[in-house]
Amino acid sequence: MAGIKFNNFITSKICYERNPKFYKGERLNISPSYRCEITENNLEATVKLSAVIDSRKDIEVPFFIDVEVIGFFEYIVEESENIEFEDYLTTSAIAILFPYLRSVIADVTARSNEFPVLNLPVANIPKMLVEQDAINYIRVSKK
Repeated sequence: MAGIKFNNFITSKICYERNPKFYKGERLNISPSYRCEITENNLEATVKLSAVIDSRKDIEVPFFIDVEVIGFFEYIVEESENIEFEDYLTTSAIAILFPYLRSVIADVTARSNEFPVLNLPVANIPKMLVEQDAINYIRVSKK
């Protein structure tokens, strides 16, 4: 068994805006940026994972999209095999949430009914976020 328990997730933000400057014949240049904020409170944590595709910075992008999902996790000390909660959160928790984020983005882009569905490629997002120093880790202590 693992030392982390995934309780649930919610989609906390969905923003989609068509880029009126995009010409359909242009080459698509879609490169999401990812962010993560982890708030640990003793044996519980929330993990916010988001992706942004910003057409406001690049006219070769057909839309602006900003999606955020929040996952709720618990630390199971007895099953942790001496792995710290932070290590589970910065690897496993992010990996657990990424398919949900991909799914929301695919659904939103499908509903635009103007462009093909955007299926983000499977990637090692935890590793990418660590390399880009894009994880904000917050520890909250109960008093």
